[in-house]
Amino acid sequence: MPPKNSKSKHQAPRLRSRKARTSSRSNAAHQKEDFFAKAFRLSPHPVGITELETGRCLEINDACLQLYGFQRHEVIGKTTLMLGIWPDPQERAKLIARLQAEGSVRNYDVSMRTKSGAVRHFLISTDLIVLKGKRCLLTVGTDVTARKQAEDALRESRQQLCAIVEGTSDAVFVKDLEGRYRLFNAAAAGFVGKHPDEVLGNDDTLLFSPEEANVLMEGDRQIMAGGHTVTYEDHLTTADQERRIFLATKGPLFDAQGRVSGLFGIARDITDRKRAEELLRQLNETLEQRVTERTAELCTVEARLQLLLHATPVVLYARRASGDYGATFVSANVMEQLGHRPSDFTDRSDFWVTHLHPDDRSWVVANLSHVFEHGQHVHEYRFRHKDGTYRWLHDELRVVRDQDDVPAELIGFQMDVTRRRQAEEEVRVHRTKLERLTAKLLAAQELERQRIARDLHDDVTQRLASLSVDAGALERMCQSEPILLPHCQNIREAAQQLADDVHSFAYRLHPSSLVHLGLEAAIRDHVDEFAQRTGLSVNYVPRHVPKDLPADVATCLYRVTQESLQNVLKHAEASAVAVRLFGTSHGVGVCIHDNGKGFESEGASTRGLGLLSMEERVRLMNGTFHTRTGLGNGTEVHAWVPHRDAAPEPTSGRG
Repeated sequence: MPPKNSKSKHQAPRLRSRKARTSSRSNAAHQKEDFFAKAFRLSPHPVGITELETGRCLEINDACLQLYGFQRHEVIGKTTLMLGIWPDPQERAKLIARLQAEGSVRNYDVSMRTKSGAVRHFLISTDLIVLKGKRCLLTVGTDVTARKQAEDALRESRQQLCAIVEGTSDAVFVKDLEGRYRLFNAAAAGFVGKHPDEVLGNDDTLLFSPEEANVLMEGDRQIMAGGHTVTYEDHLTTADQERRIFLATKGPLFDAQGRVSGLFGIARDITDRKRAEELLRQLNETLEQRVTERTAELCTVEARLQLLLHATPVVLYARRASGDYGATFVSANVMEQLGHRPSDFTDRSDFWVTHLHPDDRSWVVANLSHVFEHGQHVHEYRFRHKDGTYRWLHDELRVVRDQDDVPAELIGFQMDVTRRRQAEEEVRVHRTKLERLTAKLLAAQELERQRIARDLHDDVTQRLASLSVDAGALERMCQSEPILLPHCQNIREAAQQLADDVHSFAYRLHPSSLVHLGLEAAIRDHVDEFAQRTGLSVNYVPRHVPKDLPADVATCLYRVTQESLQNVLKHAEASAVAVRLFGTSHGVGVCIHDNGKGFESEGASTRGLGLLSMEERVRLMNGTFHTRTGLGNGTEVHAWVPHRDAAPEPTSGRG
């Protein structure tokens, strides 16, 4: 029987051998784990291990940390939901569901959020693994953000290109080396009357006549062979069988190796433009012909105008509309008018202003503003002739405005009116003398009336009164002679009536009340006497009449009233008369209105000496005088005389 420990002796080598094998397998496993750890850590792709059930992160490599921007201690033990890297948590749930159903997921397109909040795009691959007895997810990702952005940009670029190609009204197409269409937009399809799908894959023989198709295809081959882009005009027949003109640009397309792979083309229908150009050319030819004819006519007109300007005293001119109003044009006949040459005016911008009379210069230049307000202006001024004398010019000018209504130029004409002004001055002098003479005559007339009235009152009236007294005495003496008594009575009454008539006549010649009681009382007395003498209804209305009127003013208005009432009696055939005497802030007026037959007009043929004398009286007082009448509408005479320091009242009638 072997010794008790013999078994252990035999088993010792086998145990050592088993330990050696176990140690060998353990070393291999450690080496494999070390290799996996290095690959995990050094991988340029983000790699992470998470528990399937809890979602906690067990391990993550440096590439993942760098890409997401986290520190390792911020990630280990945290879930992806806690880290907030899923913009849409439902995406993770979908991934887990697919992973459990399929066991693994390859190139799954997801979006992840980094620590900074930026969203990046990944293609991830995930496998289920068991790690330390727990089911885990091993996830490897590839950052495709740049590629996605490039794809989006490329897709947007293609969409834009497609929108441009389909949105343009030009025909856009692409052909391959055999001339078959690979792109044909809607505008091109519209020209040929076909749908783009019908055209793609076919050449020009489908669209055009054999002759046109052969010409087009041969031209395309030459362009692709030459390798250059060309632009030319094509004459083609469209779907409606109309011959139209296209401006075509064609050029070769190249592949990645620089070899010609086809041809592109852009064509624009320019038929309407070409027709318009042709029409414009014809119109230009017609216009040139008309211009030639018109130029000849203008030359004739210019010659006639020059002859007219030399024959007429009117000088035409143009001036600037600002500054010193310098002349830009003066007709040649200015030499006959003023002795200066046209260039004297146009070469010196201040020539016109400096040659104005010193007394006229300021107001003439200032009044030029009226032409800008009213569009035209007329004035007369003195201008120095070349011989040093001054000539009166009648100047009419207008403003010319540009399209923005801004004054661009002043144009006008001027005439030498020196002789007229001299004649007017002579007339003015004679008129002044005549007015003075008239005033003296009227004054002498008034004085003569006063003298006659005084003589009648002091002499004739007294003598008639004595005669009346003597006739009364004679009548008493003849009481015993009945046959003589009626004759004595008639003599006494006649003498008394004659005395009254002479007294009234003297009063009308010069009423004493005008001197002693004033204008208002004098007119009242005259109106009462007129009504009593004629039997007419006379309404007298005084209003605001000044008490201290000058004698000449009072006399003027009294004579107007007196003469007007006399005209009513002689001509009006009226039944009623209204006399209004009124004062204003500027003067005194009188208005006599009757309801008589009136007359047709105020012409010279109908204006008698009475109206003329009244008008002259009022004019000498710087007043206004006018009549208003019409057949069957009566007559109104209006006279108004200003105060000594007041301006004349406007000539509108008063109602």
